[in-house]
Order: sequence, then C-alpha cells, then structure tokens
Amino acid sequence: MKLQEILKARGITDEQLKEVQEQDIPAAAESFQRIMDIYYLLKVTADMESAYWYNRVWWENDGDLLEVRRAKAVAASLAHSTPTILPYEKLVMNKTKHLRGAFPFPWVCASFFNSLAESLMEEAEAPAENEADSVSVVGAGGGNVTESYGEVISIAKKFGMRKEDIPVLVKVSKYWDGISVEDISTKYAKTLPGFEQFQNIMDSVLVMFDSFAIPQGREVMNYYMPLQYGFDGILELCDEKIAETMGEAGGDGVLGMNRGYYYAAMKEIVKGLNQWCENYARKAEDLASREPDEAYKKNYLEIAQVMHNIAHKRPSTFREALQMTLCLHLGVVSKRRPSVWSVHRSSGSGIATLL
Repeated sequence: MKLQEILKARGITDEQLKEVQEQDIPAAAESFQRIMDIYYLLKVTADMESAYWYNRVWWENDGDLLEVRRAKAVAASLAHSTPTILPYEKLVMNKTKHLRGAFPFPWVCASFFNSLAESLMEEAEAPAENEADSVSVVGAGGGNVTESYGEVISIAKKFGMRKEDIPVLVKVSKYWDGISVEDISTKYAKTLPGFEQFQNIMDSVLVMFDSFAIPQGREVMNYYMPLQYGFDGILELCDEKIAETMGEAGGDGVLGMNRGYYYAAMKEIVKGLNQWCENYARKAEDLASREPDEAYKKNYLEIAQVMHNIAHKRPSTFREALQMTLCLHLGVVSKRRPSVWSVHRSSGSGIATLL
C-alpha cells in the first residue's frame, strides 16, 4: 500500500507498472572479471613506501604548525605513491603499488610493531627457506599471509611484507614510541576519573575495543566540493579563506588564525592529491608509448586524459566523476581511520575533515 502511494505521488500509474519487467543482471565485463580473478589470487601485501614518506616529511617539518605538518606528511605519502595500472582497467588508483596492498600507520599505533621489532629483525636476517618452501602457497581466508615463507615475513598472521622492508618498518615505528595516537590517548585517559573501570571493561571485551589495531569504517565525505569546483578551484577557495581569516580575522584573532591554519593545511592536502593524479596520468602515457596492442594503447591514453583533467579541473564526464570519487574515497579511508592497518583494493588524506 505504501509503495502504491509513493508511486502515485510521483505520477506513476498502474498501467505503467504493467510494462515493467524484471531484467537479468548482466554478467561482469571481461576486463572487470580479469581484475577480480587477479585480486582473489593475490595475498595481502604490505610495504613501507607511503609510511616512509609520511614519516620523513613529518620529521623534516618539525616545529611547523601541527595541522600543516600533518597535511604535508599526508600529501607526501600520496605524491610519492608508485602508480600501477593494468592494461584492462578503466578506473585506476590503488592504495599502494600492489593491487591488494596495505601499509602500516605507526604514528597511530607503534606499540605493536615496537614489541615485535627484535623478532621481526631476526626473521628478516634469517636465510630464506629452501626453494620448495619458498614457492609454496601460504595463506588462508581472503588472501591472509598466515606464516612467513621465502623472502616474505608474516605480520599478525595477516600481512606479508618483504624482508627488505622490515628494517624500515622497525626504524619508522621507533620514532613514534611513546608519542603515537594510542600512547598519547592512553596517557591523558589515565588522568580521568574512572579510567581503571574503563580499562577493566575494555580488557574483558564487554564493549567494542578501540580501533587502533582494526579499522572501524566511519567517514562522512563531502564529495560536492571537489566534484563542483575541482582541485584547483579548491586551492583558489583556500587562498580566499586564508586572506579572510589570517591576522585579525574580523576581530577573532585566536579562532580566526586557527581557521587560517586549517585552510593552509587543506592546500597541502589538495596539492598532494594533484600530484597523485598526475603520477597516474604520466604512468598511463608511458605505458601507452610502449604498448603494441591498439586497444590497450587507446585505453591508456584515455586514462591519461582523465587523470590529467581531474588533477586540476572539475569532472566534465561521468567517467571523470567516477574516477575523482574513487580518488577521494581512497584518500579518505587510508588516513582518516585510526587504525594500524587499512587494507583496500587500491590510499589517504585528511580531505574528509578538511572539506
């Protein structure tokens, strides 16, 4: 009855409904099916590229405003992420250079990695297993690497990281010992009344645990701003707002300056997104220049055009809008979640907060 009322309110009559027929869901396109077949075969691979650049730029900007310092670090992790494009992809961008990739967030939670530092280094320095063992398929449940094999180290019985990345993981994590989000949160939580009771409740798992180690998805994305204005348009808006808020800020010299810092940080994030998209455009152009198959070559060139456009301008086609939306989604889920790891078929930014 309710459905009939809604349809009637929208001017849809019973006669029109008689013409409606159920349609079979079409089979997935061959290109999509090939990507998914590859994805399901892969194990979850972790690397240190994004984490290295975040950490490096964070410490290079020691003493800068915290908002701007973090934004520069996030932007660097985006701008230096190695692009990977398959010949039959239409929408590109991944979280890491791996199709099924992840990277650690020691600035959020370093205790887990620091507690394993010694054992991880010992394992990384050990000789590889014999040839038969090194090619064995290891993993259970959705591509998890449940044990080490060959040149791959299992972390938390889930992620596989190559031995050469382990020293980088240990060094980067050490920087954050005692000052990660987890450590600082615990430090101040201990000063509050009822902390011991809270800790007992958490230890007994009566309620959901804190999401330092496992991501709990929650983000509210403002897709409108980048889709409407484009990244270059947002940079212009930031400049306008910085001019309004820096200094006296209409008599509000304290909070006004804070808003100015917010827009300065937003500019850094958007510049990182600019470069991230441009890197994919240049990668596609390079692949097209060396591709003998005309169909794949055409697709690479289309990808390059789309990525060049969304790196600066508002989307002008449905494909560009989808690509920008995917870019924003990957940017947010990787950095907005307070987690040690974030696994995705694809990376991150504070754009959800900043926009």
